[in-house]
Amino acid sequence: MLPLSEKVNKTFEDWLLEHDKTCPFKLRLNQGAIGGRFTYKYTPTSLGIVAKIECGCGSEVDVTDYSEW
Repeated sequence: MLPLSEKVNKTFEDWLLEHDKTCPFKLRLNQGAIGGRFTYKYTPTSLGIVAKIECGCGSEVDVTDYSEW
């Protein structure tokens, strides 16, 4: 996993606060012993790396800091 900047972490945390209100995975107590709720997806492009974080429920947030491109 690539390190995430403070700005990217803030974007993810803001999204997560709203997402957790309705996420069926968050509402269930049996999430598994090792977690696995989130998938971090990195797609290299000619301009930079696109970073997306996907919840096990299928919802996804683009946390790419396009200002760094």
